[in-house]
Amino acid sequence: MSEMVLRCIGLGKTFAGDAEALEILRDVNLEAEAGSTISITGASGCGKSTLLSILGGLDAPTKGEAWVDGIPLHSTPERDLAGFRLSSVGFVFQFHYLLKDFTAMENVAMPGIVAGLSRPRAYERAEGLLTEIGLADRASHYPSKMSGGERQRVSIARALMNEPSIVFADEPTGNLDERSARSAEDILFGAVAKRGTTLVLVTHDLRLAGRAEQRFRLHEGELFPS
Repeated sequence: MSEMVLRCIGLGKTFAGDAEALEILRDVNLEAEAGSTISITGASGCGKSTLLSILGGLDAPTKGEAWVDGIPLHSTPERDLAGFRLSSVGFVFQFHYLLKDFTAMENVAMPGIVAGLSRPRAYERAEGLLTEIGLADRASHYPSKMSGGERQRVSIARALMNEPSIVFADEPTGNLDERSARSAEDILFGAVAKRGTTLVLVTHDLRLAGRAEQRFRLHEGELFPS
């Protein structure tokens, strides 16, 4: 039986409003085995990014339980979540968020250095990742000297730097032209398959969502099979 990397039970998120509370997520239940791929679609503003933020330890649920890589996110103090995010999960966002004053190599290596890898070891691993994504020749380039597709590929390599158990991708191709988007998604799906890494992505792109083994739709705060 495969290891369960992600499990959430009765997950809910409510935001306080001026007039009344706004319930974004309601009784969300989800499980993901090691190496599985999951997509979540839904209308803009339906709570997809909020769900990913909770599962990635960036936000706290209002109710329910969420376990990722054996960590109970619903009861883990914030001071301990930074280490969880650094070691257990990788993030790929719609915008690359690369550090503009760092080269591609430095951007990819940074999470490893922060996690305690020696600089030579971090750079060795980063070099391997850049080679894997086809950007070894761009290692010394700064983000401003790379195309949008190249920057997003670098962000994928960065997400894999610390060999996470799970990668969360929030509209990973939403800011790219079709050709660059296809390249980035091929690299993302290929990289997680190669490593047996779990992938959970949210997207408005139904074609991209269709590449996942399990597909869900978020509607009015609830998660349904798609």
